Amino acid sequence: MCSPASGSSLRSWRTKAEAIPDPELRSQAIASMTSKEFHCIGGSVYAVANLPACHVLIPLIVAFQTISDYLDNLCDRSTSLDPADFRRLHQSMLDAVDPGEPLHDYYEFRNEKEDAGYLNELVKTCQASLRLRRPIR
Repeated sequence: MCSPASGSSLRSWRTKAEAIPDPELRSQAIASMTSKEFHCIGGSVYAVANLPACHVLIPLIVAFQTISDYLDNLCDRSTSLDPADFRRLHQSMLDAVDPGEPLHDYYEFRNEKEDAGYLNELVKTCQASLRLRRPIR
């Protein structure tokens, strides 16, 4: 069933968020999951449309929504007000939906940079899921 898979995926990302070395990035990552967890759970409902692909869709949906909620926090609640920073952070969402796109330095214009690969892993998870997907019939 898809529902337990979304919870498991969320717990895995939370563990990774808790290991982020930079206190500001860690705080925003954890806060985004704490206050917006229902976005991932609600989004996972779409996997029901293709139950045989649930194992591909759940990681994709949860990772992509986690990116969205994390970036929302970084742009709304964090230390930067730089539009170039916001554009570069959001490049991660574009990269996440293009399996052939290389990773970029998403923190290039921000003081806080050390996330232990958290955002890159979210992007790579989306890209890997998209490589595995099969057309819905």
